Amino acid sequence: MTLYTEKGSITIKTAFNDCDAIGWSVLDGSVIFRATVTKFSIAKGLIKRYCKIVTGNGEDYKPTAYRTFNNVLSQSY
Repeated sequence: MTLYTEKGSITIKTAFNDCDAIGWSVLDGSVIFRATVTKFSIAKGLIKRYCKIVTGNGEDYKPTAYRTFNNVLSQSY
């Protein structure tokens, strides 16, 4: 899934797919993903690129821990 957000002249692209799944939420059992976020503008070019953990619908995932597919409890970063 690729989500685009506009904030003034800056475009924020959040991209992830099924291959980016890293585990599931301890709270509700939903699958979580490592998404790549790219901030850019036409005038300035690439501004910032980083990774974050999101849910299947692209919302930020903020709990302190999650389970990997090997059933290991991991810390969120």
